[in-house]
Amino acid sequence: MRIAGVVVLYNSPLDCLHNIDTYIHQIEKLFVVDNSDVSNDELIATLSRIPTVSYINNGGNRGISYALNRGAEQAISEGFTHLLTMDDDSRAPATMIAEMVQYLSTQPADQVGIVGAAHSPSTIKAGVPSSVLYTMTSGNLLNLQVYKTVGPFRDDFFIDHVDHEYNLRLNKAGYKVVELPTVQLDHPLGERKQRWGKKYVSHNPVRQYYIARNGIIVARQYRRDYPAFSLKMVDLLAKEWIKILFGMNERGRRARMLVKGIKDGFAGKTGRL
Repeated sequence: MRIAGVVVLYNSPLDCLHNIDTYIHQIEKLFVVDNSDVSNDELIATLSRIPTVSYINNGGNRGISYALNRGAEQAISEGFTHLLTMDDDSRAPATMIAEMVQYLSTQPADQVGIVGAAHSPSTIKAGVPSSVLYTMTSGNLLNLQVYKTVGPFRDDFFIDHVDHEYNLRLNKAGYKVVELPTVQLDHPLGERKQRWGKKYVSHNPVRQYYIARNGIIVARQYRRDYPAFSLKMVDLLAKEWIKILFGMNERGRRARMLVKGIKDGFAGKTGRL
């Protein structure tokens, strides 16, 4: 088993190096794919001095899925069997890769598409490795042979629900997506705000467009195979409306972007906004 990693940068601060440092020594090579549209010369210069880092510049923001695919394709071309996918703001536990490798050693090589960190409360509560319908991208160890079989991440999504679509595709193809309860990342989920004593994640208006559009596309694509996921997307959109109406600034713009996302989702429109 040969393990590489990919981390996607987007106008990342210099201190993201502290996050990278938590896992770079656990893997053989790290592909740093840069989607930044502002200069980050100091960060790039620092990364270039790390012998196990390969820097890939996308020349601007091409989207999370395009960046992940570039990392996966490069890893495959260099003979790696598995790819760790990480966000630039994620910190990993010191034993993450060792625990993933240990789990995979107990499983048939062709059955597990992804083994990853525990993002689901149910996995943490269960206390045992759990097969899930979907998990977040950061902290996943992707089987690259499976990647070649089921195909790449959907780069026409640009951002949001890329992980959901890919995980549902894996499950539908008969591959397992597994979370390990003992592997937990330190991973922020965007700006958190509070209203009436309750905290919620606040995304910018453009993100709300992609959340709505891609969520609808995935829900419609997999509605017969995974109806519970489709219902979850309905619930997600309802909550986005509630947040806009009662808890967020820029309500007019947010509402317009959400409506546009819903319309484009039902129209099947993809690509960058």
